[in-house]
Amino acid sequence: GAVITDLTLSGDIILGPNVDDKTNLAAGGLVGGVLGNYGNSVIENCTNKVNISKASTGRDAAGFVGAVGNGDNVLIIRNCVNKGNITGSNNCGGIIGNVDSGNVIIENTYNKGNITNYLGNHVGGLIGRDGGAEKNSSIIINNSYNEGVIKGKGDTGGLIGRIYGNVNISNSYNIGEIYNGQRTAYSCIGGIIGRVRETSSNCIITNVYNSSNII
Repeated sequence: GAVITDLTLSGDIILGPNVDDKTNLAAGGLVGGVLGNYGNSVIENCTNKVNISKASTGRDAAGFVGAVGNGDNVLIIRNCVNKGNITGSNNCGGIIGNVDSGNVIIENTYNKGNITNYLGNHVGGLIGRDGGAEKNSSIIINNSYNEGVIKGKGDTGGLIGRIYGNVNISNSYNIGEIYNGQRTAYSCIGGIIGRVRETSSNCIITNVYNSSNII
């Protein structure tokens, strides 16, 4: 049920290694995680200049929210910009690292920071990973874009690295160069989305384009 508005944050967040597989350090320039079925939340008219980096293995690093698991509720991020550079090892995004479950709306928002996933999977200019196919989650992206450089070793996309659930992208684009350094059958790269993972995914893309180099 939180509302966060009209903030500009700067600085650095440096995360150490995870203790074990059950310990996950998630980080965002504004919010580490939006977790639990406690009501809708809004982040509006905010600028993130915080640089985020992970020292070792782990996941979920982003300019605004590291991880989302908000049940039936909706997280709205609008009229926001990320200018911080994000460096991590799994699920890295300019706006959100990982939507594990729940519902997200991103509108009139863009990323200018460079996003680097140096070890693991799932990196995108706006969202690293959507993992909510079995949980009826949804992501809506409208009037948003990425212009930061995207570097990954797994599923790598200009806007979203990988999706499982219901995603609707409209009136948006990517102009940031996209690099993928892992040449295997399990590595996908795309100007908008790296990989649509499951047959249960419902993906709609309207009035969207990529004009970057894909390398």
